[in-house]
Amino acid sequence: MRTLNRYIWKDSISPFFLGFLGFIIFVSVNLLYFLSLNIIDYGIPPWRLFQLLYFFMPELCSEAIPVGVLLAIFWTLSQMGTKNELMAVQVHGISFKSVVFPFFIFGLILSLFTFFLNDQIIPEFNRQKQKELGNFMSENIGYATISNKFLPISGNKYFYVKQPIDDTRLDDVLVYEIGSNNLKVIFSDELALDQGTDKWVMVNGQVSTMDEKRGMTLNVDFDETDFEELSDELTDSLRDAMSIFNEVDIYGQYDSGEQSKYKYSSTVQLVEMLETGNNLKRALLEINWRLAKSLSPLIIALMGTSLCLLSNVKSKSWSIILSFVFIGVFKGSEIFMQSVALLNISDFSNSRYRIDSVLAIWAPDIIFAILGLICFLILDSKLMFFMKERFVRK
Repeated sequence: MRTLNRYIWKDSISPFFLGFLGFIIFVSVNLLYFLSLNIIDYGIPPWRLFQLLYFFMPELCSEAIPVGVLLAIFWTLSQMGTKNELMAVQVHGISFKSVVFPFFIFGLILSLFTFFLNDQIIPEFNRQKQKELGNFMSENIGYATISNKFLPISGNKYFYVKQPIDDTRLDDVLVYEIGSNNLKVIFSDELALDQGTDKWVMVNGQVSTMDEKRGMTLNVDFDETDFEELSDELTDSLRDAMSIFNEVDIYGQYDSGEQSKYKYSSTVQLVEMLETGNNLKRALLEINWRLAKSLSPLIIALMGTSLCLLSNVKSKSWSIILSFVFIGVFKGSEIFMQSVALLNISDFSNSRYRIDSVLAIWAPDIIFAILGLICFLILDSKLMFFMKERFVRK
């Protein structure tokens, strides 16, 4: 068995890196195309593309690992099937379930590495991306990026800025918060930067609150806001909004700015949020997401190996095709269920997919793990030989 394990691990290295690098190149090309459009629109130096790609690299690696694992499985086993090595393994009394073991260990090691990436490396790179690009955008592009736009603050709060007056004043600002049964609107003539505290405050405005029937329940004028929480939120949101790249994911999609503090936090910091009760649902969801995503290589190893041994794939071309179809279904379900989970924990949601958010995060892993376990149990059974005789061998 040691000889077999070493043989499988050795033959798996090349196809693993083939799938790993192939996925990174494929996604990078699409990401660079998306980013280049913004580079052109805002006159940003082209070399910034490479800096952006550097910041995305750990996240790309995390996504590419399951692809490499699956291609390594199909490629190696198809090659062993073509050379009749799988038959020789059975002749020597080694079960197919034993063949799953080296791939399972391979997946386990990569799962641990994926968790390290998600817990330590990716948050740090996200913080660097936010800092470097935020500074660059504010210095070179300025507040033109937020003129005449509706921008998120946090939760169900949004604000609108008509245009900048100068570097410290913004003209006509509207902040509104959508509740389950009320709507709060804050309007001010200016949003001014307090040079002493480096925070934004609203000047000469009005606060209005309406109930679910849009009846006015509050209408108060003010000269200058002393809402400390709102000032902090506006300061953070303006900083984030001036970098059009801060919240872009590796697929070129925009994330909500309110997700930043979770993406930039380690698991230890997220656990501390749970203990203090600070944004409990979102912190819990992020922890579960990292754990579920980190188990992907292990689950892929279990199901991919079992399925390949049952189907007896011998063509390397088919192994590549099946690998990308399989990983496309798996990744697609992950992304969809993550969106469902995020939507269901929001305060204002009318999603038709009413499912527990933690369960939604784990659903793809649970389904594929169950299918993998079923395929694994079929190995070396009478059912496997019947299936091979009936459906595989021609």
